[in-house]
Amino acid sequence: MWWYMILQASFGVFLKLHVLEGTKVRNGVKKAHKWVGMTFPIFGWVQMLFGVRPILRSKSLPEERLTPLRLGHPGYRFIGILFRRTLWTMFGS
Repeated sequence: MWWYMILQASFGVFLKLHVLEGTKVRNGVKKAHKWVGMTFPIFGWVQMLFGVRPILRSKSLPEERLTPLRLGHPGYRFIGILFRRTLWTMFGS
């Protein structure tokens, strides 16, 4: 996801500096900046869902299979808690 943010920021800086006014390159960057901006929330929600997935799986796995999952994704509980709080904020408790 970090590359996506860097891409969006670099498009924004390019457009804000008004480089290459009226060229095809600038029009392409404007379209790309718009597309990346519109799909940014989708990528964020997918990241949150992938953070929740290990939490849901961890309740059905035996403890010995759960340990590699915890080591492989150390921030999964934090992401899952934020996802739940986001849903509660949006849709109520």
